[in-house]
Amino acid sequence: MLSSISPLGERSRGTSFTRTAVAYVVGSVLAAVVVGSVLGGVGSLVPDEVRGSAPVLAALAALFVLGLVLDIRSGGHGVPSWRRQVDREWIGRYRGWVTGLGFGLQLGLGFVTIITSTSTYAVLVAELLTGHWWAGALIGFVFGLVRATPLALVRRVDTPQQLHEVFANLDTWAAPADRLAQASLLAGAVVCVGALVI
Repeated sequence: MLSSISPLGERSRGTSFTRTAVAYVVGSVLAAVVVGSVLGGVGSLVPDEVRGSAPVLAALAALFVLGLVLDIRSGGHGVPSWRRQVDREWIGRYRGWVTGLGFGLQLGLGFVTIITSTSTYAVLVAELLTGHWWAGALIGFVFGLVRATPLALVRRVDTPQQLHEVFANLDTWAAPADRLAQASLLAGAVVCVGALVI
């Protein structure tokens, strides 16, 4: 996707990278906020004492650990997921902002394209367990913004060589990003266990 939506690519199609990128970020954040709001609202139907009960916290901690093990063992290739990506045929067929918004909406939902880390599932479960639409929306806002962040890496790409350099840099960041996602799963498990013993 980064190779498709860049200043270089948008210029070749006669569209504005800024407009496309803003639409992408708006779509990603909007979709993630809607999902978070809905899940937080659904979670509010479950009484607080059930959502915060020892069995639920223990099950959640176990799921976090299972997710961590899956992520470590599979390197993102064995995580239960769709095998669907955004439709590259949109690029050039629709206006840049339409493509940006559509791509952002799909990626911001979090679960309609390939999922490479179980931390995505952890976010959805966390939104549900907040029990408040606004708390789920807040988690969704952060998730959608983080999902859109990689687009900032190509904002200064004006030549094919610069695009190749961005991809080379991305490769160096892949392992640290995986470790951060794994650390978030471990932190979630620790928080759940900590809540159990308090």
